[in-house]
Amino acid sequence: MVANTHLIDTYFFVVTKTKAIHFNTNFLIIQTYRLFFFCLAQCLVVILRAQPSANLKPVSSAPNEIFRAARAHYDAGKYKEAEAEYTQVMRLGLRNGDVYIGRARAYYALGLKPEAFADLTQVVENEPQNKIAFYLRGTVRYDLGDLDGAVEDYTKTIKLSPAQAEAYNDRGNAYLSLGKIQLALTDFNKAIALDKNYAKAYCNRGCAYFELTDYAASVADHTTAIALKADYAEAFHNRGLALLLQKNIADALADVNKSLELRPDFAEAYDSRGLIHLTMKQPDEAIADFTKSIEMKHPNLYVPYTNRGVALELKGECSAAVADYLHALDLYKAYQRAKNYLAALMPKCKA
Repeated sequence: MVANTHLIDTYFFVVTKTKAIHFNTNFLIIQTYRLFFFCLAQCLVVILRAQPSANLKPVSSAPNEIFRAARAHYDAGKYKEAEAEYTQVMRLGLRNGDVYIGRARAYYALGLKPEAFADLTQVVENEPQNKIAFYLRGTVRYDLGDLDGAVEDYTKTIKLSPAQAEAYNDRGNAYLSLGKIQLALTDFNKAIALDKNYAKAYCNRGCAYFELTDYAASVADHTTAIALKADYAEAFHNRGLALLLQKNIADALADVNKSLELRPDFAEAYDSRGLIHLTMKQPDEAIADFTKSIEMKHPNLYVPYTNRGVALELKGECSAAVADYLHALDLYKAYQRAKNYLAALMPKCKA
């Protein structure tokens, strides 16, 4: 009953940034929440502006010793300790860019992105040539949903450091999220020109080609990414989706299976494998995968709920399918796919 054309908009392509993996999907549904945190960050900037200058000299050797301890704790993954020590260093009078950047990194690792944004803004206002601060703030702005701001900061980074491949790659991701595919492609090309062994740039360019429906080029780029990084779970997943749309079902399934072997907690890959099973008319296997995706906390839970509804409908389990479509709409009231499936199914259930 479910044609491939109804499934295409459910495929989750994974775009990887330099610092972390970010899923470039259904951006608008989380934009409101991201905007809230971005506004909070702006308030923190105002508060920090009332603090002493970021360029004060250390008052003794003690701040430098604590600063070194903070860096060691950060490198050891002890982010709370690092944040506390960077804050202590500031209270003792050492407030240069390195201290604020260090604390921003700790905040970011702790998931405190508005606070990281505030610290990095403090740096760029006092040190407008600090390419590291601009680059890191671009990453934070991307995560907070300020994509135009991220582009602005990455562009500033590129002006200060024209040979930084990571800045081109990450600006390309921001363009991709904004739907500016050709600009994204240009940036990924530049990143690859600067670093021929940059696996993430190949993976992300493969995403851009996928958006342009050039599935052969997408497969080729993800294959290169895998050759450069054999344990690249996201590249295997993405290549699997491109192969699926080329109707190469067996290889698509093999790639998604490999991505799950490499990352057993890869919620999006379970959802994608469920779609492959649906294409193969294997509703029981599809239901198991969609359920696993839900259990693994897929970042957009309304998607696997909708897809599981399709699989249940394929089995003739009308009530269960309706329940999943309704659950999807509870999570995202504007999700058109769930609305369409539910509207088409209701008359059949009543009959």
